[in-house]
Amino acid sequence: MRRARPFAVLVLLVAGACGGGAGGPEAAVEAMLRAFDAGDCAAVKEVVLAPSEVDCGFVTELSGMFADEGVDLDEVELSVADATDDQATVAIDWADGEPEETYEVQRVDGAWKVLLDSAA
Repeated sequence: MRRARPFAVLVLLVAGACGGGAGGPEAAVEAMLRAFDAGDCAAVKEVVLAPSEVDCGFVTELSGMFADEGVDLDEVELSVADATDDQATVAIDWADGEPEETYEVQRVDGAWKVLLDSAA
């Protein structure tokens, strides 16, 4: 049985509880992943569409989660799977044999913001 990716679990928990994206939509998703891994709540809030729904205590608890799961964020590949002027779907290839995940991203006032509860 496939083990749940820690980030997918995080998204479900934050969604239930519940400047960014310089560059393209992939940059916004990467910034979010790195901010969660660093336990940096302010950085997470900066790249998500609904920052008020982010639980900072939970973000802090997740610090180092990718390393704990043996995931090297430098090996993860991000690509735009579908895009319009103000919306995109970013695919994450975890480079470890796990299935890809996707996140919806929207451009708001010129910056790309991740829809945190859009993980698929």
